[in-house]
Amino acid sequence: MPFPWGDDFFQFAGGIDYGFVNTFYFALEYFFNGQGIRETGAPIRSVRRNFAGLQLKYDPGPLWQLMLANIVDLNGGSLFIQPEIKYSLFEWAE
Repeated sequence: MPFPWGDDFFQFAGGIDYGFVNTFYFALEYFFNGQGIRETGAPIRSVRRNFAGLQLKYDPGPLWQLMLANIVDLNGGSLFIQPEIKYSLFEWAE
């Protein structure tokens, strides 16, 4: 049965991550949206098809965290970047 906004489509998400104890963490993800723009440019809910995301986290000490997250639109070239610095007043609280 077709969806109200068009034909059937396929979506896929996959990722990999790794972290070293109390120091460095990274995650790399990919998302494919089969409902993205086709050559005809028909109206759709999501404009693009291919996205990649990267997240990095580094703990320089027990109270500090440095993080960087981004999402890249591989077709359109747009980029979202979110840097973040966290400081905890105590080791047991964020």
